[in-house]
Amino acid sequence: MNMFGKGSRYRRVPESSPVNARGERQRGKELRVIPRAEGRFVHTVREGERLDLLAFKYYGDPTRWWQISDANPEEPYPPDLLDRHPLVAERFVLEYATFDARRALLLEALAPLGQTAPAEGPTEGGAVAPGFLESTAVVVYAESAMTRRKILNEIRSHGFNLLAARSQTRLGVTTEAFTFDDLAAKTAWRALVEELAGAAGVLSVRSRVVESALDISYNAEAVERAQLLALVEGLGFATTGAPSRLTRTGAKIVIPPNRTV
Repeated sequence: MNMFGKGSRYRRVPESSPVNARGERQRGKELRVIPRAEGRFVHTVREGERLDLLAFKYYGDPTRWWQISDANPEEPYPPDLLDRHPLVAERFVLEYATFDARRALLLEALAPLGQTAPAEGPTEGGAVAPGFLESTAVVVYAESAMTRRKILNEIRSHGFNLLAARSQTRLGVTTEAFTFDDLAAKTAWRALVEELAGAAGVLSVRSRVVESALDISYNAEAVERAQLLALVEGLGFATTGAPSRLTRTGAKIVIPPNRTV
């Protein structure tokens, strides 16, 4: 007996009865192969829309929402094709509030030891690393093991953690790039992610530390953006520009022809 309704996308999928580890056979459906969507009609997503209502609009049958989902496989969960208000997804790009000032103090402390300068630029992967995650100071000094130890001590004493050092010495003069991160900022970042993840109304927090960003999904009717920003600022971070809402409103989705199978 087929337990799937006439409009089900699984009704005509072949069945199989594989043997499990205990030698038992259980009926089941094979994997459903999603056919390639034909047709070029697209729908512009508006706020508050639902897949079942779109299926009724275009097919006269709200249970045909899965056809729209099949034709738009870029989102793993069908509801994510549409605007999910009052559920909101936003990206907060952050900076650690005290980092620039403390790095300036470090460069000032290194000045008596040699010619110093910050060196911000592309990382090996091509992206510019945020300051608190990874920063580099270049020091040009007369070749000396003692001078180098003093430089390392200054980096540590200003709260930074040395990640790497690359040097070149010529005619008794060493040019060395010291790459370091901010221990206080990294500790605060972890605490911020935990605080936000446990906040009422917050659904998920995804750390994108390489981009100095957090992707936060929350229920706008349960928690206000201002409350989230207060948590961010309370742990020593500041937003760089306005948070950007990750919205589907205005996006284009494919509406395929109605199928009878």
